[in-house]
Amino acid sequence: MILIKILRSVIIAAALGALISITIAIVYDVNVAYLAGYIGTVLAVPFGLFIGIRDYLRYRRWILFTSLNLDKLPQQAQRYIAKVGGCIGYKLTVRREVMNELADEFEEQIRRCYSEEEKQKRIAQTIECFGDPRLLGKLIRRAKKRCRPVWKKAIVRSLQGVGVLLVLFILYTGWFITGTANPKVDYLARLNQLARPEIRAEDNAWKNYQRGLELMIQPDEKISDKTGRRLTELSQEEWIAIEKWIAENEESWAQFVAGSKKPYYYREYEVRDNKEFEPPLLAGVLLPPLADFRRMAHIMRFRADLALEQGDIESAAENALASLCLGHHFLHSSPILVEQLVGIAVSSIGMEMILEIAPNADTDFLYELQSNMPVLYFEELLKTAYTGEKYLILDAIQRTFTDSGVGGGHLIPHNMKYILPLIGNDKHFFSTIMASISHARRDATEAKVAELFDRIEKITELTPYQRHIEDKKFDYDIEASMLANRYTLISVLMADFGRVMHLHSRLEANYRAVLTVLAIKRYEAQEGHLPRSLDELVQAGYLDAVPMDPFGPGQLNYRRVDGDFVLYSFGSNFTDNGGQFVYNDKGEVVKFPSEGDYVFWPLANDS
Repeated sequence: MILIKILRSVIIAAALGALISITIAIVYDVNVAYLAGYIGTVLAVPFGLFIGIRDYLRYRRWILFTSLNLDKLPQQAQRYIAKVGGCIGYKLTVRREVMNELADEFEEQIRRCYSEEEKQKRIAQTIECFGDPRLLGKLIRRAKKRCRPVWKKAIVRSLQGVGVLLVLFILYTGWFITGTANPKVDYLARLNQLARPEIRAEDNAWKNYQRGLELMIQPDEKISDKTGRRLTELSQEEWIAIEKWIAENEESWAQFVAGSKKPYYYREYEVRDNKEFEPPLLAGVLLPPLADFRRMAHIMRFRADLALEQGDIESAAENALASLCLGHHFLHSSPILVEQLVGIAVSSIGMEMILEIAPNADTDFLYELQSNMPVLYFEELLKTAYTGEKYLILDAIQRTFTDSGVGGGHLIPHNMKYILPLIGNDKHFFSTIMASISHARRDATEAKVAELFDRIEKITELTPYQRHIEDKKFDYDIEASMLANRYTLISVLMADFGRVMHLHSRLEANYRAVLTVLAIKRYEAQEGHLPRSLDELVQAGYLDAVPMDPFGPGQLNYRRVDGDFVLYSFGSNFTDNGGQFVYNDKGEVVKFPSEGDYVFWPLANDS
């Protein structure tokens, strides 16, 4: 019976909590409903238990008094016995036993009394001997408890401890979810300052790129997935559609080419409108349509392919250099890794085109190509981008943590709902609460960010080969799993820096290889034979320095073979595989295989 009563009370309390949650979800938003549901769940059980136990105590009191026969005693004695029984606050059997003993004692005291006055006097004397009913009940309860078996004492103490912990948990949860953040640093302004060069407005390529984006016509559905392919990979029908699309984007292409010839690129960063935060939330930074920049690079490659077919080397070179300069602008001006990755992709397309132009160019044109290639300072490329990513994490911390309190500030689960959707994370709000409770405090989190980026900066100073030899790699999966338990916010915001480092190094090897190929072709045209080593190119003034291999212990690997030459890097396995091409299941050459060399020359279609 008692279990049914308590269970019924718990169900009623939980139903009320669910009703409140649904009401809040309708009036406000779903995330607030999650919070209300969580609080309702936490409070429903103790509330239901309280109601059920209260009903049970009332039921016990009714059973107690209906099972006693006190009608023979005066009212004064009945009231005293009832008060003592109520003050004992112990098991029903014990209370009934004590009250029966008291009743027997009072009956014994008045047995030889014949008048009511004498009975009342004897009852008053007996009550005076027993003393205060509250104190008497308390003493009886203590005596009975001392007589309990050890195992019962252990169970009672355990239940009391659980109850105390539950109350403390409820109080802690209430305190935890009601904190407020106090953002003080405008990281958006810092981000813009980080990327802003000292330039004149007419030297900024962004206006041309912006106009080019406005004029760009998107490909139709039939060819939207074909724009990244090479001319030789398209059917006749697809090539006709691509050619039409290229012609439609003539004005857009002209703007991109004009922008690529300008020395600088700078775009003021803005953020999505968000009334919750002031200053603006850095995780909501608005990026340009990066896919359109890649599409324009594809247009440039198609135009270069067509120009080479028609023997127009100058037009092909114009498109190749425009693509390379476009990528250069992103690489040197963007403090955000996503834009850096687009810069790597676009630059790689331009380098690929230049290598295809090299066999058809004369000495003067080769020199012009080599001279017009933008200078890429790879040692500086990543530092700016990593600083931008660091700002993003620090900005998220100041908006999701309290700025003071025990341990240096705690994570506020409610504020996470503004951060996670902006980075494509749909983590459930309830799970966010649980992750927030176990999260490290603000001061420890900021210290971990500083430690993480200090280590990244030191790793960046090493080449991939040096990182491999010294075992100082940055494994994203391992790092994220290590941070997930205590530093969830960092783990969800952290980029795959190891992958980005690898792509930058691969681009560096590619860039040095293109310069080297142009220098070798110039040397061959003027000297009548291929150089015996890359050192001869430096000695003869065709290169400023010997091109080093980021994936090997020395310079890029070069050797003469049957009137031609092979130029390659050790690749990501850091092993010399002899400069052999690696093929996939379709028999196609893999340019950057995971196991094998990165072969830059000869070209795959000439092998």
